[in-house]
Amino acid sequence: MAIRKKSLKHLESLRKRAEAELSKRVDQLPDLSGGQIRELIHELHTHQIELELQNEELRIAQESLAEEHAKYVALYDFAPVGYFTLNDEGVILDANLTGAELLGVARSSLKKKPFTNFISHDDQDIYYRHRQKLLDSREPQSCELSVNKKNGPAFWALIECVSTESEDTASRIQFNMTLTDISQKKRDEDTLKNTVHELNRFNQFMVNREIRMIELKKRINGLQERLGEEKEFPE
Repeated sequence: MAIRKKSLKHLESLRKRAEAELSKRVDQLPDLSGGQIRELIHELHTHQIELELQNEELRIAQESLAEEHAKYVALYDFAPVGYFTLNDEGVILDANLTGAELLGVARSSLKKKPFTNFISHDDQDIYYRHRQKLLDSREPQSCELSVNKKNGPAFWALIECVSTESEDTASRIQFNMTLTDISQKKRDEDTLKNTVHELNRFNQFMVNREIRMIELKKRINGLQERLGEEKEFPE
């Protein structure tokens, strides 16, 4: 996209230079001979054709750039995860529509709000340590914590952050962050944990039951042996 923008600027520059040159040549007409005027007219026609071709290239390039921009906006805004840009103090600079929907607020109202406003009270320390690791190491960091949703229940979220150089001279770095709702994953983990616990309890019950059966069989065999009877349960 950067290359295409550079190409557009080059075409615009060529067009302006050509128009300025044509204007200059027209101002010189009173001092030219008939042959020079015919030569100038031919050159003007040539320039006109070049301008028309350049304008067509410029139009095509602008349309292509607009299409690419629309695709980028759609990819950014309607991604399945929330995208946020934070400054080095953790203040929200920008967010996509998905991110705003996850937090239950309008995107316009997110800007200049500390992201900590949306972190559950019990998980503030987790987020603080996450940011400190990011600041200290400048390496990608992630964490799981509970996020508050306006007018809705809190949800479990996976936060993944990377640090980048900031274009704002007032801030040395900024954070690009994704926010993913992992509530279903957490519910599945809890269900798995409870199921495993129940299975272990059942297994222990079965083991205890088997031990009790062995003990009872031994007791019966002992009683039968004292009575001179044949043992019912072979050992």
